[in-house]
Amino acid sequence: MSRPRLDMRKTCFASAPLSLAAPAVAGTGPCTAFYDRAEFEAFNQGEGKLLDGIETFAESNIPPGGNQFLQAPLDQDPNTFFGVGFPNGLAEPNLAIWDNVTPGPNPPDLNPSGDMFALYVIGVGFFEATSNKVGSDLFLEGTPASIDLVFGPAAFSGVGFELSWFFLRAGWHLSVYNAAGETIAQYQFAGAPGPEPQTSFFGVWCGQSVARIDIFDDAGAVPNAIANIQMWL
Repeated sequence: MSRPRLDMRKTCFASAPLSLAAPAVAGTGPCTAFYDRAEFEAFNQGEGKLLDGIETFAESNIPPGGNQFLQAPLDQDPNTFFGVGFPNGLAEPNLAIWDNVTPGPNPPDLNPSGDMFALYVIGVGFFEATSNKVGSDLFLEGTPASIDLVFGPAAFSGVGFELSWFFLRAGWHLSVYNAAGETIAQYQFAGAPGPEPQTSFFGVWCGQSVARIDIFDDAGAVPNAIANIQMWL
Protein backbone atom coordinates (compact mmCIF):
# COMPACT_ATOMS: atom_id res chain seq x y z
CA MET A 1 0.00 0.00 0.00
CA SER A 2 2.93 2.35 0.62
CA ARG A 3 4.86 4.12 -2.11
CA PRO A 4 8.50 5.07 -1.85
CA ARG A 5 9.40 7.79 -1.62
CA LEU A 6 -3.74 43.92 -13.76
CA ASP A 7 -6.60 45.69 -15.23
CA MET A 8 -6.95 42.20 -13.78
CA ARG A 9 -3.23 41.76 -13.22
CA LYS A 10 -0.87 43.40 -10.78
CA THR A 11 2.84 43.13 -10.03
CA CYS A 12 3.36 42.82 -6.29
CA PHE A 13 6.13 44.08 -4.07
CA ALA A 14 4.39 44.74 -0.72
CA SER A 15 2.22 42.82 1.73
CA ALA A 16 -1.47 43.54 2.27
CA PRO A 17 -4.27 41.90 4.30
CA LEU A 18 -6.62 39.30 2.92
CA SER A 19 -9.52 40.76 0.99
CA LEU A 20 -12.88 39.03 1.27
CA ALA A 21 -14.38 41.06 -1.55
CA ALA A 22 -13.20 40.84 -5.15
CA PRO A 23 -9.88 38.97 -5.38
CA ALA A 24 -7.14 41.39 -4.42
CA VAL A 25 -3.42 40.82 -4.57
CA ALA A 26 -1.28 40.68 -1.46
CA GLY A 27 2.24 39.67 -2.22
CA THR A 28 5.93 40.20 -2.48
CA GLY A 29 8.42 39.44 -5.20
CA PRO A 30 9.20 39.93 -8.88
CA CYS A 31 6.04 38.23 -10.11
CA THR A 32 2.77 39.24 -11.76
CA ALA A 33 -0.54 37.73 -10.65
CA PHE A 34 -3.62 37.22 -12.82
CA TYR A 35 -7.21 36.37 -11.92
CA ASP A 36 -8.49 36.13 -15.47
CA ARG A 37 -7.49 33.14 -17.62
CA ALA A 38 -7.65 34.96 -20.95
CA GLU A 39 -5.44 37.79 -19.70
CA PHE A 40 -2.93 35.33 -18.26
CA GLU A 41 -2.71 33.40 -21.50
CA ALA A 42 -2.48 36.58 -23.61
CA PHE A 43 0.30 37.93 -21.40
CA ASN A 44 2.36 34.74 -21.75
CA GLN A 45 1.85 34.71 -25.50
CA GLY A 46 2.87 38.37 -25.66
CA GLU A 47 6.07 37.50 -23.81
CA GLY A 48 6.85 34.85 -26.43
CA LYS A 49 6.20 31.98 -24.00
CA LEU A 50 5.01 28.54 -25.08
CA LEU A 51 2.32 26.48 -23.38
CA ASP A 52 4.07 23.29 -22.30
CA GLY A 53 0.86 21.54 -21.26
CA ILE A 54 -2.32 21.57 -19.18
CA GLU A 55 -2.91 18.94 -16.51
CA THR A 56 -6.66 18.31 -16.62
CA PHE A 57 -6.72 15.00 -14.69
CA ALA A 58 -8.80 13.60 -17.55
CA GLU A 59 -6.43 10.61 -17.65
CA SER A 60 -7.81 9.40 -14.31
CA ASN A 61 -10.18 6.45 -14.50
CA ILE A 62 -12.31 7.88 -11.68
CA PRO A 63 -15.96 7.29 -12.70
CA PRO A 64 -18.50 10.13 -12.87
CA GLY A 65 -19.55 11.03 -9.35
CA GLY A 66 -16.63 9.05 -7.93
CA ASN A 67 -14.26 9.96 -5.10
CA GLN A 68 -11.01 8.08 -4.48
CA PHE A 69 -8.30 8.72 -1.90
CA LEU A 70 -4.68 8.45 -3.04
CA GLN A 71 -1.20 8.60 -1.58
CA ALA A 72 1.22 11.40 -2.35
CA PRO A 73 2.94 12.26 -4.51
CA LEU A 74 0.71 12.25 -7.52
CA ASP A 75 3.21 12.22 -10.36
CA GLN A 76 4.07 10.13 -13.41
CA ASP A 77 4.06 6.85 -11.48
CA PRO A 78 0.88 4.74 -11.28
CA ASN A 79 -1.20 5.82 -8.28
CA THR A 80 -4.41 3.90 -7.60
CA PHE A 81 -6.38 2.20 -4.84
CA PHE A 82 -8.20 -0.95 -5.92
CA GLY A 83 -7.37 0.06 -9.47
CA VAL A 84 -9.01 3.50 -9.31
CA GLY A 85 -7.06 6.72 -9.62
CA PHE A 86 -4.24 7.30 -12.08
CA PRO A 87 -3.19 3.91 -13.52
CA ASN A 88 -0.52 5.58 -15.66
CA GLY A 89 0.25 8.53 -13.43
CA LEU A 90 -0.19 12.13 -14.51
CA ALA A 91 -0.16 12.87 -18.21
CA GLU A 92 2.01 15.97 -17.77
CA PRO A 93 5.69 15.02 -17.28
CA ASN A 94 6.85 18.07 -15.30
CA LEU A 95 4.43 18.10 -12.38
CA ALA A 96 4.13 16.40 -8.99
CA ILE A 97 1.41 17.07 -6.40
CA TRP A 98 2.01 16.64 -2.66
CA ASP A 99 0.13 17.31 0.55
CA ASN A 100 1.88 19.53 3.11
CA VAL A 101 1.01 19.38 6.82
CA THR A 102 3.10 22.35 7.95
CA PRO A 103 0.65 24.58 9.88
CA GLY A 104 -0.29 27.80 8.13
CA PRO A 105 0.64 29.27 4.76
CA ASN A 106 4.07 29.61 3.13
CA PRO A 107 5.71 26.36 4.34
CA PRO A 108 9.47 26.58 3.73
CA ASP A 109 9.82 23.00 2.54
CA LEU A 110 7.86 19.99 1.37
CA ASN A 111 6.31 18.30 4.40
CA PRO A 112 4.03 15.45 3.29
CA SER A 113 1.99 13.49 5.82
CA GLY A 114 2.88 10.07 4.44
CA ASP A 115 -0.77 9.20 4.98
CA MET A 116 -2.52 6.84 2.58
CA PHE A 117 -5.39 9.37 2.55
CA ALA A 118 -3.13 12.29 1.61
CA LEU A 119 -4.88 13.23 -1.64
CA TYR A 120 -8.09 12.53 -3.50
CA VAL A 121 -9.38 12.59 -7.05
CA ILE A 122 -13.05 13.26 -7.73
CA GLY A 123 -15.01 12.64 -10.90
CA VAL A 124 -17.41 14.84 -12.83
CA GLY A 125 -20.61 15.36 -10.86
CA PHE A 126 -19.15 14.75 -7.39
CA PHE A 127 -20.44 17.76 -5.41
CA GLU A 128 -21.29 19.29 -8.80
CA ALA A 129 -17.72 19.15 -10.08
CA THR A 130 -17.57 20.03 -13.78
CA SER A 131 -14.32 18.10 -14.37
CA ASN A 132 -12.00 15.71 -12.59
CA LYS A 133 -10.28 17.49 -9.70
CA VAL A 134 -7.60 16.76 -7.09
CA GLY A 135 -7.33 17.91 -3.47
CA SER A 136 -6.16 16.89 -0.01
CA ASP A 137 -8.17 14.20 1.77
CA LEU A 138 -6.64 14.87 5.19
CA PHE A 139 -9.65 16.97 6.21
CA LEU A 140 -11.38 13.65 6.95
CA GLU A 141 -8.93 13.25 9.84
CA GLY A 142 -9.39 16.87 10.92
CA THR A 143 -5.93 17.78 9.66
CA PRO A 144 -5.57 21.07 7.77
CA ALA A 145 -3.16 20.62 4.88
CA SER A 146 -1.98 22.62 1.94
CA ILE A 147 -1.22 21.37 -1.55
CA ASP A 148 2.21 21.66 -3.15
CA LEU A 149 2.58 21.81 -6.91
CA VAL A 150 6.18 20.91 -7.75
CA PHE A 151 7.52 21.60 -11.23
CA GLY A 152 10.52 20.33 -13.13
CA PRO A 153 12.88 19.59 -14.64
CA ALA A 154 11.38 22.03 -17.16
CA ALA A 155 11.79 25.67 -16.10
CA PHE A 156 8.36 27.34 -16.08
CA SER A 157 7.93 31.10 -15.93
CA GLY A 158 4.12 30.99 -15.88
CA VAL A 159 1.68 28.70 -14.07
CA GLY A 160 -2.11 29.00 -13.86
CA PHE A 161 -4.93 26.86 -12.46
CA GLU A 162 -8.50 26.74 -11.20
CA LEU A 163 -9.40 26.53 -7.50
CA SER A 164 -12.72 25.52 -5.95
CA TRP A 165 -14.23 24.89 -2.53
CA PHE A 166 -17.21 22.84 -1.33
CA PHE A 167 -18.49 23.73 2.17
CA LEU A 168 -16.80 26.84 3.60
CA ARG A 169 -15.69 29.72 1.39
CA ALA A 170 -11.97 29.46 0.84
CA GLY A 171 -9.42 32.07 1.87
CA TRP A 172 -6.54 31.25 -0.44
CA HIS A 173 -2.90 31.85 0.48
CA LEU A 174 -0.50 31.06 -2.37
CA SER A 175 3.27 30.98 -2.08
CA VAL A 176 5.60 30.83 -5.07
CA TYR A 177 9.14 29.43 -4.77
CA ASN A 178 12.15 29.41 -7.07
CA ALA A 179 14.52 26.52 -7.73
CA ALA A 180 16.59 27.45 -4.65
CA GLY A 181 13.51 27.01 -2.46
CA GLU A 182 13.23 30.74 -1.80
CA THR A 183 9.82 32.40 -1.57
CA ILE A 184 9.61 34.87 -4.44
CA ALA A 185 5.93 35.85 -4.14
CA GLN A 186 2.94 35.47 -1.81
CA TYR A 187 -0.72 36.15 -2.57
CA GLN A 188 -3.96 36.15 -0.59
CA PHE A 189 -7.47 36.33 -2.00
CA ALA A 190 -10.97 35.11 -1.27
CA GLY A 191 -12.37 32.08 -3.00
CA ALA A 192 -15.21 32.23 -5.49
CA PRO A 193 -18.47 33.53 -3.94
CA GLY A 194 -20.09 30.12 -4.30
CA PRO A 195 -18.92 26.52 -4.02
CA GLU A 196 -18.19 24.16 -6.92
CA PRO A 197 -19.16 24.47 -9.77
CA GLN A 198 -17.92 28.04 -9.27
CA THR A 199 -14.15 28.33 -9.55
CA SER A 200 -11.43 30.95 -9.15
CA PHE A 201 -8.62 31.29 -11.65
CA PHE A 202 -5.13 32.15 -10.47
CA GLY A 203 -2.09 32.60 -12.66
CA VAL A 204 1.39 33.85 -11.90
CA TRP A 205 4.23 34.91 -14.18
CA CYS A 206 7.70 35.39 -12.71
CA GLY A 207 10.99 36.73 -13.94
CA GLN A 208 12.65 33.54 -12.71
CA SER A 209 11.67 29.90 -12.87
CA VAL A 210 8.76 28.74 -10.74
CA ALA A 211 9.76 25.49 -9.02
CA ARG A 212 6.91 25.12 -6.49
CA ILE A 213 3.59 26.69 -5.57
CA ASP A 214 1.95 26.01 -2.20
CA ILE A 215 -1.84 26.42 -1.96
CA PHE A 216 -3.25 26.93 1.56
CA ASP A 217 -6.90 27.49 2.50
CA ASP A 218 -7.43 29.32 5.79
CA ALA A 219 -11.00 27.95 6.05
CA GLY A 220 -9.49 25.03 7.98
CA ALA A 221 -9.84 21.28 7.61
CA VAL A 222 -12.37 21.35 4.78
CA PRO A 223 -12.19 19.98 1.24
CA ASN A 224 -11.13 22.08 -1.72
CA ALA A 225 -9.76 21.23 -5.13
CA ILE A 226 -7.54 22.21 -8.03
CA ALA A 227 -7.89 21.56 -11.75
CA ASN A 228 -6.60 22.54 -15.19
CA ILE A 229 -3.01 23.38 -14.28
CA GLN A 230 -1.34 25.11 -17.21
CA MET A 231 2.43 25.49 -17.45
CA TRP A 232 4.29 27.97 -19.68
CA LEU A 233 7.93 27.88 -20.76
